[in-house]
Amino acid sequence: MSIIVDGYNYIGRSVELTLQDTGARDKIIYLFGQYCARAQKMLTIVFDGSYSGQQVDRKRQYGRVTVIYTSPIYSADHAIKKMVGAQEPKRRKKLTVVSSDNEIADYVKVHGASAMKSEEFEQEIIRTLAEEKKFDRVNIHITDEEVQEWLKLFGHEPAEPKKAEKKPVISGQQAKQERESSTPAQPSTKNTPAGKLQATPRSRVREDDDQIEERRDRKLSKKEVDEWLKIFGAEDD
Repeated sequence: MSIIVDGYNYIGRSVELTLQDTGARDKIIYLFGQYCARAQKMLTIVFDGSYSGQQVDRKRQYGRVTVIYTSPIYSADHAIKKMVGAQEPKRRKKLTVVSSDNEIADYVKVHGASAMKSEEFEQEIIRTLAEEKKFDRVNIHITDEEVQEWLKLFGHEPAEPKKAEKKPVISGQQAKQERESSTPAQPSTKNTPAGKLQATPRSRVREDDDQIEERRDRKLSKKEVDEWLKIFGAEDD
């Protein structure tokens, strides 16, 4: 479906824009571009060339939006009538003209096309852009200047934090093998040469020291002392 919009008529009827706003044209071009991308429609905006007061290219293309500036001797109304009349009857049925000018609306309807007031179209755009929809990849060409303006407003995108490395999942059998391999090996008595003492575990040494200390603190009876002196004799002074 194609749409033709009387540009300055739309701006003059808008609740947010005014004809005194020098950036109003650029705003509706951007707005209509967003609408067409969402609604999957083609749209042509017609501006009065004499109203702009400056020399501009007569026709420009912005994705799904075409912008036409009439020559100073033609008004937007005249250009829109010619565009509708040039369409084949079958194509007119799929054409909608947006203008609150009653003369334009009557002409469009007589020639088999649809007419919509600018105020109604603005509300349709608001509803369409407010609807939730999954992201559509739209082919939009952005200049370097637009990118810089965007960065000034919103800043650079923050760097993504580094993801923590995931530890490998270890099965129960693997965990058991790792525990066994990490346990210190006990000294073996097999094939030990005769007369060669093996290293005593540290825990065993502690137990022997405790036993010696216990013997030191032990008190002997008089009978045990007499037996000891009979065997080893008295200590020399």
